[in-house]
Amino acid sequence: MTRQFSILFGLLFSITLSSCSQTTADEYLMKGDAFYRQKDYRNAVEQYDKAIEKKNDLVIAYLNKGQALDYQRKFQDAIENYSTLLKIIPDQTQALISRGIIYIKIQKFQEAIDDLEKANQQDPNNAQTLSNLGLSKVRIKDTSGINDLDKSVLIDSSSFEVFYNRGLAKFLFEDLNGAIKDFETAINLKPDLAAAYFSLGLCKFQIGDKDNACKLWKIAMDKGYISEKAQTIIDQNCN
Repeated sequence: MTRQFSILFGLLFSITLSSCSQTTADEYLMKGDAFYRQKDYRNAVEQYDKAIEKKNDLVIAYLNKGQALDYQRKFQDAIENYSTLLKIIPDQTQALISRGIIYIKIQKFQEAIDDLEKANQQDPNNAQTLSNLGLSKVRIKDTSGINDLDKSVLIDSSSFEVFYNRGLAKFLFEDLNGAIKDFETAINLKPDLAAAYFSLGLCKFQIGDKDNACKLWKIAMDKGYISEKAQTIIDQNCN
């Protein structure tokens, strides 16, 4: 083998190895999902970002990244993530739903309504959309939100979320017995739903059942419910 041919062959072999070793967008996505399943959300986001760098319209990478940011309570970053995807695909239904839910968490209810109404126009029978749309309306004192919540329960009576959201709406409108039933159903469907125990405790407290309220609040905290306001309520009312 001549020296020139040897050099060319070595260069070709090097290029081939390099191209074979390049990680694809789907591979980064799978790595991100593995970290996500381990609840290592920071590293999951890093892998999803790498997937997006490889393929900037990889919808599932944006959606999973948004969930990972949500779990880290990086709500503004999550909104920016979904907004980037919606610039690429303006009618991406799940991105609209997910961004709407984040807006609810930061109490930007009109923005949530705008996103969720768009999503509802695209998929009118989506229980998740209707549930969060109804809750957003209720938070701005729009009673038509109850209709959306009732419809969401009819569409998917196996979802803890639709009962929990309707329970919150009923609590806000002081239908305490209705709220109690919905929170209890949510707990039956998802026994580790810490927020439902705390909300159910608030209902019990409002009807004068302080002992059970304190028990429920303790369960909520044991299951990971974290809130300074909640801790203050417990400190002031429970021994």
